[in-house]
Formats: sequence, C-alpha cells, structure tokens
Amino acid sequence: MGQSAWTCAIGEASACLYYTCPRSESSMIPTCLDGSYSAGRLSCLSASLASARCYASQSKGLRQISPLFSLLFLSLWPVVGHGPEPVRGEAYAQEASSNPLGQPTEHYYGAWGAGVRVHWELERDSVKEGEVLLATLVVERVRNPQQVQRPDLRKLEVFARQFEWIEPQPPPEVDLTSGQVRFPYRLRPRHRGVTEVPPLLFHYFNPSAPEGRQYPLTTAPAVTLRVLPAPSSEGPSALPLQAEEFWFQLVDGDRYVPPSVGKKPFAGLWLASLVLGPLAAWSWYRLWRWWFPDAQRLARLQRSRLARNVVRQLERIRKSSQPWQALHTAVVYYIQKRWNLPPGWATPAELMAVLRDQNIPGSLLSRLEHLLQEWERRRFAPQPTPSQIEPEIQAAIELLLRLEEL
Repeated sequence: MGQSAWTCAIGEASACLYYTCPRSESSMIPTCLDGSYSAGRLSCLSASLASARCYASQSKGLRQISPLFSLLFLSLWPVVGHGPEPVRGEAYAQEASSNPLGQPTEHYYGAWGAGVRVHWELERDSVKEGEVLLATLVVERVRNPQQVQRPDLRKLEVFARQFEWIEPQPPPEVDLTSGQVRFPYRLRPRHRGVTEVPPLLFHYFNPSAPEGRQYPLTTAPAVTLRVLPAPSSEGPSALPLQAEEFWFQLVDGDRYVPPSVGKKPFAGLWLASLVLGPLAAWSWYRLWRWWFPDAQRLARLQRSRLARNVVRQLERIRKSSQPWQALHTAVVYYIQKRWNLPPGWATPAELMAVLRDQNIPGSLLSRLEHLLQEWERRRFAPQPTPSQIEPEIQAAIELLLRLEEL
C-alpha cells in the first residue's frame, strides 16, 4: 500500500479533522466529524503519531519508514481507542442538572405563579442621615408564598453602594389566602446622595406559559427617597436678646429695682371701662329689639299655639277609651315642649326635678305633681263615667292656663 493510501486509510478510519493539540503546537488532535471531541479516544501520543505519518509523507527522507509509523498507530489504537464515551453535550448536561428547567441564574427567588407583581413600600419618604429606614418588598399573586426566598440586597451592587444592611432583619410576613409575601428590610442610607430605593429585578416561574417563556421578568419600580441632614449635636444657635435699654443697666449694691417700669394707665380709663361696658351691652340689646321687633311676640305666640293644641286634645278626652292615659300624656307633652325636655323624661319625679328650677310657685308645682301621680295611678282602673272624668279635664285646663301666665 502506498504512502498516500496509508494516509487516506488513517483519515477514513478516524473520520476526523485535525486541530492543534493543547500540549504541543506541532501535534494535531483529531476532532470527529460527528461533533464530539476525540480527547477520550486518542491520546496526544496517538495524535502525534498520526501527525508524524502525514509529515513523513511529505519528507523524502522519511518516506521509507512511514509504513512503520502507520503500523505503530494502528497497533496502539485498540489500547487507546476504548476510553470513555465522547463528551458531546457534556457542558449542557451539567448546566441542565444544576439549572433545572432552564431557570435564570440571577434574580430568581423560587416564586411560582402567573402575573406575579412586586413593589416597594416605605414607612416614610424621608429619613435623616444616619437613621434606619424600614423598606418592605411586597410580592403578590404567588402560588408558593412560603417557598419564596428573601432577596439578599447585600449581593446586589446597586443596593450595596447606597445602603447598609442593618441586623437583625425582620422576619417575612406570609399571607397564604391572598398569595402575598412581604420581606421587610432595615436599611441605612450611606450618604445624602441617595435619592431612591433602586428597582429590583424579579424572575418567577409560570408553569402555564409556553416553553422558553416560563421565566418572565417583573420589576419592583424605584421609590423616591429623601435623605435629610442629620440634626446638629450643638443645638440651635443662640439668638441675641432684644429688650428695652433699661434691662441692660447694671445696678450697684442692693438697691431694689421695681419690676414694672413705664407709664401707668390713665385712671380715667378704668372708670370709662366700668361705665361703657354695661352701656354697650344695653345698647346692643335695644338695637337687637329694634332689628327684630317680633322675636318676643313670636315666642309668646308659639307658646300660645302649643297651649291651644293641648287644650283641644284635653277636650277630646271625653270620647277616649283610656282617659287617664290621655290626660297624663297631654300634660307631659306640654311640659316637654314648653321647657325643651327630652321625650324620655315622662315620670312625675323627672319632670318635677326640672320644673323646680324654672321659678314656678310651689303651690302650682304641688298641684301639678299631685295630678300627674293620680292620673298615672288610675291608668289601669276601670273605665270612668263622664261625671268622673269631667272634673279632671277642667283641672288640667286650669293648670295649663296658670302655666301660660308665667
């Protein structure tokens, strides 16, 4: 077999392409046409022998011994040719095993759901320099709120440059009903140049999305923050004392200085205030009566209308099936409306407690109290005759007329 045939036989047997061996630039390692690296099938020694056979075909001095190199290569092939399997796709397999379902390697915190939303909540929009701020990351519409991991802001450069991580951090708050988890953070701005809480990228897994789009990205928008200057430890600056000149005059010895210095008010001013005060009040009363001349008459008319209505009710009691109850109710209604009492005040004791302060004569009060107690006692008595009820009606009317004269 000629040297060209040997070379072709070796090339066809290995079905490989050649590339430079990483151990030596002069050696060539075959790369199989099926895409797998032949490092597991051929050692650098076998590759060097194959390369040497090719060089021998081009060198005139080595043409005679080129078959020996080929026989040596074929004899070593069974020994080195049954190594481990090709490493085709090995890197992808390792990545798939450590990264299931092709999930993102950054900004993924184990959240599952559809339409997951995240946002920041601050306890206040301004913080003084050196104070701690409570910022809460709210994750909503997740199906596994208990498995969502807290984002470590210390590992995010945009947060680490602007905020200090203050321990201890509050625990997360999980709401299984609404699918919400809240991660509170205790942060301290590093300087007054901090103007916001930065946005946070957040990947989540959506099992209902088509393949290749199962890890959408949502973002917690940035929130504006103001860092105010720290309060000064020296306190507010002193203000100059402003007062009259005599307050700054030094006094020698124990001489007494009266506290009230200045002109005393004119004596006639006191007299004028004593006289003009009551005069002004009386003048205002007369002016009010001139502006509203009918005010007192309208008040009397209103009371008279109330009395006329109650008297009409008393006159209709003769036909009532419960005359004692009607008498008691009519007189109590008049007293409540006349002296603006609440509707619940209906017992004789309650009414007498109020009427004793209204400048009503004692005899009239005693008469009123006696009639009310008597009517209340007879409420459950048998039906009276007209001759029995008529004196009581007249007594009630007379009582109302005497009250109207007050």
